[in-house]
Amino acid sequence: MTYKRTKDVLECIQEIHHKLGDFYHRIAGKAERQRVKMLLDYMCRHERHLEASIAEYEKKASIRVLCTWFKYTADMPDLNCCDFLEKFKPEMAIDTMIGIILRVDDCLIEFYRSIAELCEVEPVREVFRNLLEMEKREEKQFVRDAMASNEI
Repeated sequence: MTYKRTKDVLECIQEIHHKLGDFYHRIAGKAERQRVKMLLDYMCRHERHLEASIAEYEKKASIRVLCTWFKYTADMPDLNCCDFLEKFKPEMAIDTMIGIILRVDDCLIEFYRSIAELCEVEPVREVFRNLLEMEKREEKQFVRDAMASNEI
């Protein structure tokens, strides 16, 4: 068991979204199919938006909440959400790409849910509940956009 400050966890999450955005941008540059480029450009913008949203959230949070330490236990999932991307290739089927993207999102959702459930400090718990709801909304929006366009 270790202890983490809320600020440290938020910065780690921002870094994950930054890495995901960079990853999608890099793969889009290698993609030959227009539909794949569109999907990956969308995902790059999506990850940049989430990174900026969390940075903005951090700016608005109280110093007390940001500096609050909480137990980071073995019950909490690791933030190894990017591990799913090892199989990601620009030539794979769009449906397969979407499945991998959703697994990454589900990893983040489970991380937020776990922290919100296990955190003993209510204001910190609320931070992660809000992030959980934001990530769930973003995932639903992505699925709606992917289904509606049939071009992604």
